[in-house]
Amino acid sequence: MRLCEAIRLRMINLIKSSGQSVNKICEKSFMTTSTLSTYLSSKDVFCSTRTLGKFCQGIGITVKEFFNDPIFDNIEEETV
Repeated sequence: MRLCEAIRLRMINLIKSSGQSVNKICEKSFMTTSTLSTYLSSKDVFCSTRTLGKFCQGIGITVKEFFNDPIFDNIEEETV
């Protein structure tokens, strides 16, 4: 799995397990709903570190906690 795809899936899993809506998370993180919705719906959209940090703030975890998940154990090496 590619890193961007793993990040997207981790976000989706955290949203589901939090019981919060995308709108509520965006409100807490001062991020537009369209930014997060676009990222969650497309495998090809790059997620910036700023967006990731805001998402973590909105969901109530640290970036370290975000990446502390087995989904990141088998990331494919990507060529530039």
